[in-house]
Amino acid sequence: MLGNNSIYDFELDNSTNQYVDQFNWTVYGGTILSGQGTNAIEIRTVKLAKGAPNYIFDMKVKAGNSCGWSNYFWVTGYVSSGIIEQVVIISLSPNPASSQVEVSVADEATTNSPLSTTGSSSHSSYTVTVVDSYGLTVYSATKKEKKFSIPTSSFRNGIYAVIVSDGTNVYRNKLIVNH
Repeated sequence: MLGNNSIYDFELDNSTNQYVDQFNWTVYGGTILSGQGTNAIEIRTVKLAKGAPNYIFDMKVKAGNSCGWSNYFWVTGYVSSGIIEQVVIISLSPNPASSQVEVSVADEATTNSPLSTTGSSSHSSYTVTVVDSYGLTVYSATKKEKKFSIPTSSFRNGIYAVIVSDGTNVYRNKLIVNH
């Protein structure tokens, strides 16, 4: 979920392939302000009227060199007409991580959701996914606890997205792995 008429930076980590020298970005639901042709862009999301329905946001990028172009790396989401609070719902520690990261789901995420344990000793499960900077899933599990570990020793150095879903809501945080 992105904020209405807000500025964001996106970067494609190409440290694993130093021969990439071309980037082609496409954004729907926003405007590229700077960086087209480079591995990082700055965008402004669309401006929506207050109370308007959420607007789809798609961003894709492909990388290239003299041999040709890669497939697209794709991110999709929504632009909200409301105010997006910057509340940390899932915390990661340590971050950067080397061998493992501890994930904690905040009580705010579970108070009125299937994860809530108030008045009950059992609750629904939720999914945890870790995605690398290429959009590939490197870890996936089902959890019932609000605190758990993710092993990161087999991950390559880089930036990852940790995504937790309770079946209704999706929460994300950035994880850096550095061995």
